[in-house]
Amino acid sequence: MKPSYKNIETYRIIQDKPNDGVRVLYERYGKKFFNYAMKSWNLSDDEAWDIVYQTLYKIMNSISKYSFENEAKFRSFIFVLFCNGVNNYYNKKKRIRERFQTIPFNELLFDESGENPNLRTERLVQKQITEQQNTDDEDDSESTMTILLREVLDEMEPWERILLIQRSHVTPYKQISEYIDKPENQLKVYHQRLRKKLIDLLNNKIKANQKDQCKTKKIKT
Repeated sequence: MKPSYKNIETYRIIQDKPNDGVRVLYERYGKKFFNYAMKSWNLSDDEAWDIVYQTLYKIMNSISKYSFENEAKFRSFIFVLFCNGVNNYYNKKKRIRERFQTIPFNELLFDESGENPNLRTERLVQKQITEQQNTDDEDDSESTMTILLREVLDEMEPWERILLIQRSHVTPYKQISEYIDKPENQLKVYHQRLRKKLIDLLNNKIKANQKDQCKTKKIKT
């Protein structure tokens, strides 16, 4: 008979009894990750399960390096690992375009940005993503905007990336709150602030990149 761990945190089970921990980890999170991958990223069964198993394997191998205050913190940690696994999958398949389709942009702001210079970056990014969606991506080269966009995302907190990505998939705030340990009733406000933060950071990246290009041109001349 399998021992019951109903009221024990997953990470404690893994640390104290690794063999049972693997089973509990799979039972509590394996199927959730699988369904999430299928629904949010339109992966095939085999693709989704591959990423799930890779994630579970990484959790088991790396958990000894970390400590967690509670199950919610642990859940956020493994969800970030899972999202990283999805991103790595797309990179390996040379499907960077699909990865950046997850960046959310406000359609109303996009329409208004044609007249409002303060919103020009959001318009540029939206245009860039649209252009990427219409190309075949026959080579491995990345546009400057794509590179800068990725850098901005990497600089954000894990929970911020999760919120932005999942809202772009119209994931309910209630479901998102289960993974990022933030109150559901505050996520809408967080999301609005994060959209602005994304654009501000990207603006700074663009300006810095333009300065670097100018310096490079001067050196060459």
